[in-house]
Amino acid sequence: MENKSSFGRDPDDYRRYRPQYPHEFFAYLAGLCEHREAALDCATGNGQAAVGLAEFFDSVAAFDSSVDQIASAIDHPKVKYRVAHAEDLPYAADSFDLIAVAQGAHWFDLPAFYGEVERVARRRAVIAIWGYSYCVVSPEVDAIVARTLLRPIERYWAEGNHVIKDRYQTIEFPFAEIEPPEFMMRPVWDRNSFIGYLQTWSAYKRYLLEHEDDPAELLEEQLEVLWPATTPREVRFELVMRIGRVV
Repeated sequence: MENKSSFGRDPDDYRRYRPQYPHEFFAYLAGLCEHREAALDCATGNGQAAVGLAEFFDSVAAFDSSVDQIASAIDHPKVKYRVAHAEDLPYAADSFDLIAVAQGAHWFDLPAFYGEVERVARRRAVIAIWGYSYCVVSPEVDAIVARTLLRPIERYWAEGNHVIKDRYQTIEFPFAEIEPPEFMMRPVWDRNSFIGYLQTWSAYKRYLLEHEDDPAELLEEQLEVLWPATTPREVRFELVMRIGRVV
């Protein structure tokens, strides 16, 4: 059955094609915390953020509503995974110095989640919600992606996707807000990896359910001369975020 928080989230594809969050971003989040005993990674997916946080915290609890994601999550001695939901956290009160949500808060029932955050957060804990939307390669590549892929799948984005495209500025955030610096992800991919990433988009997968044509195949054809298959290119993603303190 489709789950709005996990639609199209094939664990192997996410592990293979999704960009990695920068080390300096996790260092920044840890630096905001008055203590670094325990962090909570919500909607952990394959555990990418949980493992990044484990470098800076004594322990990391991580959960996801998808059994498949948890079954294939990245092993780490400091990270303990479990299947759970953001609106009903299976953790004790006053447990965490940081509550993190990477690329997932736009699917939550936020009032219920925030109530749980208030319960499990230690005094003056940090809450960080972040994600990323479109990426940038070059004006020529970006124009082809916009015309060949983004335009056909536009109406297949779910409401939650529009929240992240609005940079999380349209959501309620009832915490003492902290203004962060800018952070970028800059993976270096060949063309196949880039297209593989685009094919993890839920809107693309929804499009395929209703149409026989595959816009990713057309995109690959149109990029063939401009971007040879084995040529590495930098792909830039800006992190968008809301960060605050639970007081």
